[in-house]
Amino acid sequence: MDFETNILPVRTQDTIDFHCQQCGRCCRHVKDSVMVTPLDAFRLVKFFNGKGRQYTDILELYTQFCEPIVLTEEGYSIFVLKTNGPEDSCIFLEGNRCTVYGAHPYTCRLYPFTVEYGRNGRSFEYFLCTELLHHWAGGRIHVGNWLRVHFTREDKEYIKAETAFIPLLGETIRSLPEARRDRLVSLMVYHLYSGYDLSQPFMPQYQAHAKRLLYAIETLP
Repeated sequence: MDFETNILPVRTQDTIDFHCQQCGRCCRHVKDSVMVTPLDAFRLVKFFNGKGRQYTDILELYTQFCEPIVLTEEGYSIFVLKTNGPEDSCIFLEGNRCTVYGAHPYTCRLYPFTVEYGRNGRSFEYFLCTELLHHWAGGRIHVGNWLRVHFTREDKEYIKAETAFIPLLGETIRSLPEARRDRLVSLMVYHLYSGYDLSQPFMPQYQAHAKRLLYAIETLP
């Protein structure tokens, strides 16, 4: 799918035609496309632990259900959900049902919308994903109401923090000699994707982890 040609800008005051048919199509053919942020993983681990799992660190969830992708030329890494079968279905899809609904990644919760931060002087810009045409009949939704339910204050805080952090990370990495960059991926995984206390709020921990990562890169021997 060509992402740029399958989205349309929308405003929070808009009302659009949309009806989820619970067909599972938006959960198929998603290889390398559903990012799992540290906040997503934090929520998923708490969801699974509430059902009897015994995760002690979000990195355990990443190891089981996700795979890493290097996103930028500086080496910034993310995790995406693994997929199953010939249709590259989300690893959490059973039949047409999401087995982690309520703790599913914010990318999934926002659908049929996606969000970008910081363009044109705005805090957030919202876009409608238009690739699955059968969704656009049978119901109406108000964009602002949908976002109030599915795009939480914590989501917004995380995106703002990450958007501010990535340029700092890139600048710090570019200042390193090439010979000292071989440990970057392991440092990012260690500082951004592990070591969260599940009993404490997420955002202060994420911000502390990001600062520690920058310091660790700056002081690489």
